[in-house]
Amino acid sequence: MTRFLKLGKQPIRLNIDLTLLKNEKCLVTAQEGTLTLPILIEGNIQGYLLTGRGQLTLDAIIETPKGAIGKSLITDLNQPFLMFSTDNAVSGKSTPATAQDISNMGYENLEDLLVKANDVFSQFTINSHKHPKLGEDTQMFAFFTPDKTWDILIAKEDKLIFTSRSQVYVFKDAAEDAEFHPQRLMLAEDGKTVIIGKNNILIDFDAHHRFI
Repeated sequence: MTRFLKLGKQPIRLNIDLTLLKNEKCLVTAQEGTLTLPILIEGNIQGYLLTGRGQLTLDAIIETPKGAIGKSLITDLNQPFLMFSTDNAVSGKSTPATAQDISNMGYENLEDLLVKANDVFSQFTINSHKHPKLGEDTQMFAFFTPDKTWDILIAKEDKLIFTSRSQVYVFKDAAEDAEFHPQRLMLAEDGKTVIIGKNNILIDFDAHHRFI
């Protein structure tokens, strides 16, 4: 039976700066004051939509016999993003959001927050109404970008997959631990590079370097 995702209606406010994910290659944080709405399946919390201020840091540098390839990515999370996790990282670190809390994050009122949050949420779920199949201790993040695409991060311990419009990055065979099925992957045109290092794979769709 298909289990539909639903966004809750009661926002809560983070009381502290919170680390949502930290491993050898990646760090995802949310700052104090960030608002969250629960993502529900049959009344059970399966993750959160977060809106406020945060940061994604990804070390997508691979050491190869030809030297270091790739680059670090630092992204300010000023747009709403989704976190799916079996670990309730927000519990005990938040309180119900007040009208002032909502205003501080740039929303006119609760209705304005819910309308905009549900718009982002529906753009993620419109083509996939089922809950992502995540194993134990696995986290998935979906970052909504200014060009209205999604950057996806799946992590378990020190293993991860990151995919964006321009890049796919796999660290320590993360594909063994999380189901992720891109519909299409084309690497036929000039300027696209595949790099394989020890336990790491980087596919760069906007590469300007030549790897021989």
